[in-house]
Amino acid sequence: ILGGGGCRMAREFGSRDNVSRLTMERLRYGARLHRATGLGIAVSGGATGKLNTPEAILMQSALESDFGVPVRWIEAESQNTAENAAFSRNYFAFDTIVLVTHAIHMRRAVGHFEEAGFGVIPAPLGFVSKTDSGTRFTDFLPTVHGLLGSRQAMYEYLGGI
Repeated sequence: ILGGGGCRMAREFGSRDNVSRLTMERLRYGARLHRATGLGIAVSGGATGKLNTPEAILMQSALESDFGVPVRWIEAESQNTAENAAFSRNYFAFDTIVLVTHAIHMRRAVGHFEEAGFGVIPAPLGFVSKTDSGTRFTDFLPTVHGLLGSRQAMYEYLGGI
């Protein structure tokens, strides 16, 4: 499971670092896959941005305390997706992985992990799609959801250059 950011000094969690909303979505799906398959969980992510604690350590804590799911492997030094893949290759002895990340991030993530020598089974989540209810005038008005989607699309585009 790839990290997707964190929150520094989250008040609701005792002013400690915590996983971001995006990371929590990935953890929830990873826990679900673990329960369905029995496969062990590996988490990847370092202390990016202003975090004092590596994302992988925060992810392990959330998986174990919030979902009751054990984490078997931890890579806690990477600063980006390319390093997630390269460092995971150095830390983990397995050759094939089930890669959990958001659908918009999957293509780039798969590329990095394949480049690092892993066989990858994609396990994407958070697909963005248009409903079948037709086009309405309000579809053309700006929304927070639309801005977030634009931000994620630009992040992935720029990350792939």
